[in-house]
Amino acid sequence: MKILSIIVPTLKENYPYLKLCIDSIKKYSQNQHEIIVVINNIKFEDIPIEIKEMVGVQVLHSEPQGQCMAVNLGVEKAVNEYVMVIDDDFVFPPNWERILDKLEGKE
Repeated sequence: MKILSIIVPTLKENYPYLKLCIDSIKKYSQNQHEIIVVINNIKFEDIPIEIKEMVGVQVLHSEPQGQCMAVNLGVEKAVNEYVMVIDDDFVFPPNWERILDKLEGKE
């Protein structure tokens, strides 16, 4: 499994879903993937502290320009060769990396 930069664009009202999403990545990943959360349409100082202080998560904010611009900002900051863009309400299943390896033909 390659190490990924996982981009998660989100909105303030979706924080409960975002937490579930991030928790599932951490719980079911064997690798230390880069996680970049881009919060759209909010000032950085207005982001709740529990979001800013998520361990292993880079939190960015974007001006109110929509999801595409938020994704582009996340991709700009990504350091890995492979990027995965997901919605903030996505929950990763157990063995998700293994499933991707199968799709790539590695298993």
